[in-house]
Amino acid sequence: MLKQTQVTQFFDRVQKKVKIQRSVEKIEKNQDSCISLTGTTTPQKKNIDDWIVKKNSSKNWPYLPKMFMYQIFRFLQLKDCFICALVCRFWKLCYHNIYFSYNFFKEFSISNYNEQELSAVLRRASPDMKHIKKFREIFKGQKLGAILQKTNLETTLSSEYNKTGQLIESFKLEPKRQQSSVFLTDKDIQSILSGSHISLQFMQLVSCQFMTGKGFEHLKSCTFLTHLNITNNQNIQDKNLSQILPKLKQLQTLILVQLQQVTEEVFLSIRGLTKLDRLDLSYNPQIQFNNITILKVLKISSLGLKDNFLDNDQLRLIVECLPSITSLNLQGCLFVNSYSLHLLRNLCLKRLNISKIHLSPEDIESLVKDNQSLYQVIANNNILNDRVYQILQQRINN
Repeated sequence: MLKQTQVTQFFDRVQKKVKIQRSVEKIEKNQDSCISLTGTTTPQKKNIDDWIVKKNSSKNWPYLPKMFMYQIFRFLQLKDCFICALVCRFWKLCYHNIYFSYNFFKEFSISNYNEQELSAVLRRASPDMKHIKKFREIFKGQKLGAILQKTNLETTLSSEYNKTGQLIESFKLEPKRQQSSVFLTDKDIQSILSGSHISLQFMQLVSCQFMTGKGFEHLKSCTFLTHLNITNNQNIQDKNLSQILPKLKQLQTLILVQLQQVTEEVFLSIRGLTKLDRLDLSYNPQIQFNNITILKVLKISSLGLKDNFLDNDQLRLIVECLPSITSLNLQGCLFVNSYSLHLLRNLCLKRLNISKIHLSPEDIESLVKDNQSLYQVIANNNILNDRVYQILQQRINN
């Protein structure tokens, strides 16, 4: 009788365990249905952490930490991440949680996505990814397919993006075709800069023809900016740059290329940039370099003057007031001649670009021999003889 009672109690306990196990499996099944790969509901962040803790304590081998999974997914296209989600339940959770992931969206480039993927990112990204929200507002009303064909947008998220004014570290916007422009308005740039005026360090705006000079003036709030590139714009003027540049005391690289309304008055705005190392003023037909002596207080090592109207008198002023130049771009400066090369001997040049200029091979060879620091020369192929190649290669090897 006693044995029969013990056996009955044993089967009761087994039956209870089976019921509990079935209840747990039912709950897990319901959770999986909520995060199906085709659904729109995204699991909370803590679910994946609970999953890792639970599985690592019950299995002989551990699951990878989620930060490693995000790093792996970061090197994959979104469609490849979708395929990885088919491996197991854990990878499925990781796939859905990338929409919350700082590591996945830290470096964001729309060229990494097709139209369907970009639409999914803009729609499903976590509210914590505020830069995605801003891009969603900028792209609103535009066809994503057309944007992907014409525009290249790249950004880097700040490590302290949750703090006020520290959203983005770098912003790069340019067209994929040279003769086209990108659609960015004054309101758009104001929205981007308002949340990144402390953290922003790199800004590149190429062919933003829909922006006015007033729109560019919002850049003056980014006082920690170290790299500024404004290329191909017909609206920005000297008065706009005079509002922007004096505020950017940390600027190290300044690229102002193909700005039709900018004149030599821009030198007055540049002279206060004491940390400036690289200056590019290529293809600015309105700039006369007679007043470049204003910049003699600066120690610029790289200067770009491509496709400018530059004569020997102006080149002499440049050499005299900026003796620290080690890299010089004179491509397409048609008034440069053999006497110009003679002036360049007073500089300790390391890199020189004189392509699209009619010079003799003897002039180039003489310049290379006299300037011992020169190790890279870009010129028309017919004026670089074997002797020059040999000298330059020997300097590179040493």
